[in-house]
Amino acid sequence: MTTKLSCLCSSAEARCTGCGAFRCAKVQRQALGRARVATAGSLIPVLTALLVWTAQPAAAQATEKADPPPAKQGESTPKPGPAKEQPKQDKPDDSPTTAKPSDWGAEELDRHLKGFKDGDTLTYLQTLRTLVEKQKLAATAIYNRIHGNHAEYLLRVEKLLDELTDERWEVRERAEKDLISIGAKARLLIQQHAKSAPTIEERIRAARAVTAIDLAGDDKEKLERMYLRGLAHTALYLDGSPKLVKALASALQHTDPLVVDHCIRALGRHGGDDEAKRLIKFLTTEGTSHGDTVRAALAVMGGTVGRDYVVEQLRTGKIQETEAVLLCRALRERKDGEEVASKLTAAPNAAVATAARTRWESSSDAPRTVRIALPDQTTVEGKFAGYLGDTLRIAQPVVVKGKNKTPISMPELRFPLNRCDGIKFVEAKPAAKVERCRMFLVQGTLVTGELRTVTPNKVVLGTDTFGDMQIDRAQVQGLAIDPKLDRLLGASNKADKVRLKSNKFLVGKILTLEEQGLGFEDEAGKRQTIPLKDIAGMLFKRPLTANVDSRTYTRVMLGNGDRVLGHVSAIDGGHLSVVAPGVGSTTVPIAKVVEMEFGMGGGAMWGFTLVADYSDNRIIEFDDQGREVFTIEEIFGVWDVECLDNGNLLITEFSVNRVSEVTRENKVVWQFDDLKNPYDADRLPNGNTLIADTFGRRVIEVDPKGKIVWKYDKDIHPYDVDRLPNGNTLIADTLQDRVIEVDPKGKIVWQITNVPNVHDADRLPNGNTLLTIRMLNEVREVDPTGKTVFVLKDLSSPSDADRLPNGNTLVAENGFVREFDRHGKEVWRKAVTWAVEVNRY
Repeated sequence: MTTKLSCLCSSAEARCTGCGAFRCAKVQRQALGRARVATAGSLIPVLTALLVWTAQPAAAQATEKADPPPAKQGESTPKPGPAKEQPKQDKPDDSPTTAKPSDWGAEELDRHLKGFKDGDTLTYLQTLRTLVEKQKLAATAIYNRIHGNHAEYLLRVEKLLDELTDERWEVRERAEKDLISIGAKARLLIQQHAKSAPTIEERIRAARAVTAIDLAGDDKEKLERMYLRGLAHTALYLDGSPKLVKALASALQHTDPLVVDHCIRALGRHGGDDEAKRLIKFLTTEGTSHGDTVRAALAVMGGTVGRDYVVEQLRTGKIQETEAVLLCRALRERKDGEEVASKLTAAPNAAVATAARTRWESSSDAPRTVRIALPDQTTVEGKFAGYLGDTLRIAQPVVVKGKNKTPISMPELRFPLNRCDGIKFVEAKPAAKVERCRMFLVQGTLVTGELRTVTPNKVVLGTDTFGDMQIDRAQVQGLAIDPKLDRLLGASNKADKVRLKSNKFLVGKILTLEEQGLGFEDEAGKRQTIPLKDIAGMLFKRPLTANVDSRTYTRVMLGNGDRVLGHVSAIDGGHLSVVAPGVGSTTVPIAKVVEMEFGMGGGAMWGFTLVADYSDNRIIEFDDQGREVFTIEEIFGVWDVECLDNGNLLITEFSVNRVSEVTRENKVVWQFDDLKNPYDADRLPNGNTLIADTFGRRVIEVDPKGKIVWKYDKDIHPYDVDRLPNGNTLIADTLQDRVIEVDPKGKIVWQITNVPNVHDADRLPNGNTLLTIRMLNEVREVDPTGKTVFVLKDLSSPSDADRLPNGNTLVAENGFVREFDRHGKEVWRKAVTWAVEVNRY
């Protein structure tokens, strides 16, 4: 039977008469070709995923005589004049460059690339430095290697994939064998075809090819990928030339996403209007996964095409806020930046408009020393030079490994912001103890100052960072007035609260702060004035359901104790401007910055970590410095502990079959004990308590009087239970190795199976679910379809995991509590005997 395929050439033959050897499917596959490898992140070594390097070459380093000097930022790439054209016998413009007799050949280049393969930061940088120093000799070989034959290779693979459904059996057999012979370089494309091909035979043949390639191994291809990634980084250092630009444009068709990413950044430095048009076309290709990188490159690229494209995207509000402010900042870094910024002052996104209105003059202050920790435990130190586009700039870099410090003789290094967790300023002193009022905002910003007034709608605070701030009360979590108040707990969704210095709570409505004191109306409607000297803190009524903030921010920690969560709108070595949504904008000297953290989620971080230590029968609390600040001993078989809004603790005692609410003095104020070895309990907003009665094989909701008002007991053995904002209940069921979501009527509306001995399940703000799977010693994040999008492996009998506002993951394990960053790197640990529950607030 002949399978007829439609084609852009309107041919229905087995082979397209309009486009030769290729069927219609080639068009669709070419559109997907760049996106097919988006899932290949796990194949990318951590080092090259983190580092993008660039620097201006030394003055003594000259380009080839046939090439013009590099274009300056904001100018288009100079075109070669007639006297500098290549001789006629040279290869055509779409081919790699011909080497001169004195130039390095491919073998000589390979000899110098070995430092790119071992993943060691110091060796990697030394290799990079050598290539830059020797660029006059190495340029031709580098151009040829980057240029490659990526387009021809993609066409060949597409042709072979297309032939897997040829009407002739021998053609299909030969195509499968040829795909195998290409090897690991084609694996990702073939694997994608095995999943998405329209016919069963195509999927079977593609799957067999993948298996055969895996059996053959791919060491040679891995090495080539490492070399090409390193060379794509090196392109950022090389003197600009049409030949280099041509090679980078060719490499956009490479199947490795990191190679493509680096080539885009290099084009951002070396390209002009022609390259901008190419990147815009690349950007609009369906399925591309490099949108952020492309737009950042267009923003800083020479000429006007890329600039105008980004400006129009910002003016129409088509770009998500975090990236939009980054692009606004990048445009400002151009020579014509202030003129460009003026076009965005009326942008529909308030943060972009605010960023564009920022008055900015470059600082002449001496740059400060910063430290960046890399995933391989190496540290890079250097002078903070600000940002450029989507990268962090470090001048005079020094690699620190253990006690050894090795200067890198390159003027500057760059680190992509989306690959960095943050920077620390070496000379900065820790923030002094705050003696003034602290205002905690819902968005996550914390500012200190003098409390001016409180009204039913506003809070006014005089601050060093933002001046006199007038903030809507709905944006304020609360005020800590007494410096001795080390935590702000107790907020209610029904009323305001005033916490007195006697630790007593007054519940009702906060009215107005006047000279005589704070006007307050209790729940019975009685009004009184409370002297400010008697008040420890104020907690404003919170909404029934919190709005999920999906944006990512930079958290700027200042020496005066302020914590600003926002978008950096302008920065150099001396000053920083930040836009904090819902708060405003400010410019501060870099000298006042202690630390900057990237990729933070919205929401306040309190910094206290509460741990249930099962083996030691105790509850421990650590502060943000890791110091033990509170304990309760002899809590037998404690399996869960939660800090309630009133500061009390809700404790689940597995061994003695009860759930109790106790004060910090360990006084019981509520208890429910009709249970069989419970593992988890949560206090609900309505005042009821949700309990996983594990060996009772049920989940129950109990009111304050101890009456069961809801239950689910259909073939479960629940270890963890959560009430979701939609009213449904999420249950980790070890009886059937699953997690289920049930509605109020007990109907299962979502589930994931095959999660053996799952101890904990949390629904995340992005709709995914975080699973703690003890039998597999892992924590896994899955999307609503059950696909794994993040995993922590090789844990030690984990029982609980929480996703923190900064994007990190906190895990309770046998022997310790650990915090991991978004890349799976351990960033904090505290030893305990056996942690079975941990939460930070």
